[in-house]
Amino acid sequence: MLPDYSHNSSMLLALQTGKVVRTDLQPAPLKSTWIIEGNPNARSLPLGESADGDFSFGLWDCTAGQFQFNHRSDEFVHILEGEATIRAGDKEVCLRPGDVAYFPQGLTTYWTVPDYVKKLATFRSVQSGLVTRIVGKMKEAWRRLRLA
Repeated sequence: MLPDYSHNSSMLLALQTGKVVRTDLQPAPLKSTWIIEGNPNARSLPLGESADGDFSFGLWDCTAGQFQFNHRSDEFVHILEGEATIRAGDKEVCLRPGDVAYFPQGLTTYWTVPDYVKKLATFRSVQSGLVTRIVGKMKEAWRRLRLA
């Protein structure tokens, strides 16, 4: 049996939904330095975000072209329409409707979109945990003290 959250409005606000059939995506131009060939026209639509901003999801689509993409966060994609061939290092894969893929933060990928592709994407920021950050700052402070 599911818990009753009707008394807790903050739990209801935490629930976010969206529809993948939306067509009201907004322009999200690729960096001109990333475009390799053609005139790919990209659009996106944010659908939700966690309270701390470290997790988000939305729709993205793009017309024909070739481009590179630098992943600033972990990204999980589910292809909804069309297809794209993606190369990373010496690996290449063609993603079609129903396919899913994971791209880790920092990865540079090269996309070839023959006609059109639409994906549902989720993003997770990769940050060090609090303890790791504190230990790192302490080590840096100790190093500075030793050099002084």
